[in-house]
Amino acid sequence: MLSRAIGLDIVRAVEVERARGKMRKWGGSADEGQGNAAVPLKIATALAVLVALALVGMAHFANLSDWMRSPDAWTYDWRTAHFAGRPDKPRTDITVVTIDETSLDRYASLSPVSRALQAQLISALEAAGAKAIGLDFLYDRATVPDDDKALIAALKNTKIPVVIGAIDKRSVLRDRDPEQALAYQERFIAEAGQPAAHLYFVNAEDQGRFMIGDQVIRHRMPPSTEKPFRKGIAEALADAAKLRKSAPTTKAELIDWQRPPASGLESHPVPVLRVATHDPGAPVAALFGTGWENYLRGRIVLIGGAFGDRDRHLTPLSVSDRNKVPGVLIHAQILAQLIDGREVKTLPIWIEAILLVATTLLGWLIGRRALRVASVSYRAEAGGLIENLLAGAAVFLVGIAVYALSGLIFPSATIFFAFMAGLLLGNPPGAVSSLLALTAPTTITSSHST
Repeated sequence: MLSRAIGLDIVRAVEVERARGKMRKWGGSADEGQGNAAVPLKIATALAVLVALALVGMAHFANLSDWMRSPDAWTYDWRTAHFAGRPDKPRTDITVVTIDETSLDRYASLSPVSRALQAQLISALEAAGAKAIGLDFLYDRATVPDDDKALIAALKNTKIPVVIGAIDKRSVLRDRDPEQALAYQERFIAEAGQPAAHLYFVNAEDQGRFMIGDQVIRHRMPPSTEKPFRKGIAEALADAAKLRKSAPTTKAELIDWQRPPASGLESHPVPVLRVATHDPGAPVAALFGTGWENYLRGRIVLIGGAFGDRDRHLTPLSVSDRNKVPGVLIHAQILAQLIDGREVKTLPIWIEAILLVATTLLGWLIGRRALRVASVSYRAEAGGLIENLLAGAAVFLVGIAVYALSGLIFPSATIFFAFMAGLLLGNPPGAVSSLLALTAPTTITSSHST
């Protein structure tokens, strides 16, 4: 009985649409010609629910191709670059210390970064009153024996928390045996007697879900799921300093980026101290400018490389200039987010599903009605150039407005596809409309005969 009732609904809709004579193309009037039948409201509603469930499932649980995820990623980047939070002045709880090619100009090699220099920095930062230190370096091979011993001694003797950066099986080491590298790292960490944390922004197994071909870093990773179950370095530092406000998470989360301070005097929301060119073994005063201690007292300090040829990444803040930033600055952004208790606001799945149902029905309503401009009428259809441009622009502008006013990330891609699905239901292709009409004569005759 239900199938027969649905069939009658479809047939009646076909007859109504034929009587109205709505048109799909430019020309004529809304009351002339032969148009395509829209799917009836009851069926459109049921299909809208299915469309919403399918889109939510694909967006949140499927490993989608770049072309389906790119709209959300790129609009998120644009919104972040122009409307993300901006502190009035640089933060006073975090400082980043960078080492680059110029810093090591008088050293024998650039990589690995001199561990004697790292030892000197740890001792100097502790003496200056740093609250905790994070080391964004790799410790997967031996270097100069005396330098290695100096760093081990500094890590053992420090009285403040120091978190050592670490890698695991997710890394692909092309220049050495991975098992030997990881074995050395674990021996180094054990001998140092300090906690270690992973340095990853995205898991290898999640590469397809959390990064697209543009290689922009958008997410922060939860603790690793395999032994030794390490937290990310920002998370470990926030916990070690007892400053964390964000709740722990077991899944990848969008980073809540901050733009440079409104003063315009700084390029990053956290102060950055660059180690100057110096002779190996030079006193600490030769490493920084005057007043450097003021940027360290009571702060969490991240030390990392700022080399031009490695560990540099695009972020959503790179939209305008495409400049890559050192990984240590990304860790600093995540650390600031955890300390502040900030998070990127997104729609709960159930609210997104309701919004998609409503958007699909809006598309159905627009698709089934001819729009009149003077003596010309046009009936919107899915996949048309004008429809794609207008729908895309509308979703983009609404997303910007919502993010600017509330900080909420609007699901651009799913909304767009839901609207197009609605247009398809409201103004199906000629072949589908003809298929619906095939049953019209027989069923209508039967209905009249009763």
